[in-house]
Amino acid sequence: MLSTETQLYHWQFDHQELADPDLADRLILSLCDSCGIEYPHFKLQLLISELMTNAIDHGVLSLKSHVKDSDNGFEEYLIERARRLREFSGGSVSVTAEWVGRGLLRITVADSGEGFDFSACRYSSDLIDIEGSPKVHGRGLAIIKRLCKSVVHHGRGNCIVVELDVSATERVLTGSN
Repeated sequence: MLSTETQLYHWQFDHQELADPDLADRLILSLCDSCGIEYPHFKLQLLISELMTNAIDHGVLSLKSHVKDSDNGFEEYLIERARRLREFSGGSVSVTAEWVGRGLLRITVADSGEGFDFSACRYSSDLIDIEGSPKVHGRGLAIIKRLCKSVVHHGRGNCIVVELDVSATERVLTGSN
């Protein structure tokens, strides 16, 4: 029997850790281990990857996705991302996870960035552009919305709280009765 006691797990990443290309993978492993979720868990991996990319790229680094629209846009975006990661000396991302119900994991990701106007946010369900090609950018929030039972933005748009149903995968019992 699983404990009904609320368990809260927290990770804090400073500007030096944010440049680690394996940060999302390390977080996923730690989250699965801490929360007793069987690894690999595809939905959780995709969700954490999207949440961390948004927090780092658009939050802390203030990168704008529309740069990817030009012919060499994606390459330019990655070059600028690498430059900003090398040169910035501030910023952080915090992640909190807690069980809120049977199989329901609440994840909060907050970054030190300026945020965005989430009241104007429209979760486009289209991951394909009007010509039938996969969108180059603008898919992150749509993917997050599709994966989660709920998505709520807080603060000035630099904090997102999502709830993911992981009940399809059994939690690994870690000594709790």
